[in-house]
Amino acid sequence: MRVPTPSAGQKNVSINMTPMIDMVFLLIIFFIVSSNMVQQETGVPVDLPSARTGELPRDDDAKKIVITVLGDGSAVLGTQQVPLEQLRDYLLAERKGTRKPLKVRIRADRMTPYGSVEPIMVACRESGISDVVFSVLAEK
Repeated sequence: MRVPTPSAGQKNVSINMTPMIDMVFLLIIFFIVSSNMVQQETGVPVDLPSARTGELPRDDDAKKIVITVLGDGSAVLGTQQVPLEQLRDYLLAERKGTRKPLKVRIRADRMTPYGSVEPIMVACRESGISDVVFSVLAEK
């Protein structure tokens, strides 16, 4: 195979590294932001219940809201504690603020009584959210 040699009028050929550096920078930013979002979702430690059956939630374009219910019955929305009386108003505001459907994920401590989870489900129903899932651990 013959190696091409530049003729008298041609300059040296070089590779422009700027687009590749831009892409690497964007990937780094993406992974930093996505890891921060995962930490916010699981930022409140709870002892999740286990289940033998279940399905992984569909990964669709719905906006996801995570509500964590602690063992004492208090609700945490994202990383801040929210009174149950204001939860319905917050969900209604979120629903009006987006065109996407809302999906609520409830992370409840295994020792949380159902009476503490019921007001959250009622608030979801009253605000028109029908896609509610519970976070559980797979039983081994």
